[in-house]
Amino acid sequence: MPSTKSTLMNATKEYPWAASLVQAIAHTNDFEQLASVGISHLKSNLGTETHIVSGPISTGGQGNKKSNLARLKWTTDALSRQFTMFDHLPFEDKIAEFVARWRRAGGKDYCWDIMDIFYARLFESGYIIQVHFMPDWQSSTGARHERKMCQELGIRIVEIPQSFYSTVPLRAVMQ
Repeated sequence: MPSTKSTLMNATKEYPWAASLVQAIAHTNDFEQLASVGISHLKSNLGTETHIVSGPISTGGQGNKKSNLARLKWTTDALSRQFTMFDHLPFEDKIAEFVARWRRAGGKDYCWDIMDIFYARLFESGYIIQVHFMPDWQSSTGARHERKMCQELGIRIVEIPQSFYSTVPLRAVMQ
């Protein structure tokens, strides 16, 4: 899978706002600031009818983050042909940086700030109207929590059927 930075640099050709998003993310120092950048991106570039994919990233799924991110990215790209999609990928390097800092400070198990600050603020913003859950969402700590947030906030939940992946090149989702 290409690096987050190379993917984003390619995106600047298609999305004029991509370079400024990358810069804004780079200047964040915590999950609150990162959530603010995400909300600003939703408000300025995506709008009030945005969809997002939920599925394994750091826990569950294919068993490793790289494969999970490749599958999440493919799913987001495929759904973007029909919907305005919030893409997780631009935020992932910064999330990993914050989690590493949390672990160095003694954090163990799951870093709940990802859910309780970053994703909670995105979902509470009102800009995300529908969450598409990948078939193996139940194996993910974060996706299970996102599902609860959706139910509490009244955000529409859609189950992506396994058949959705029947046309995917295997290398795109099983690295």
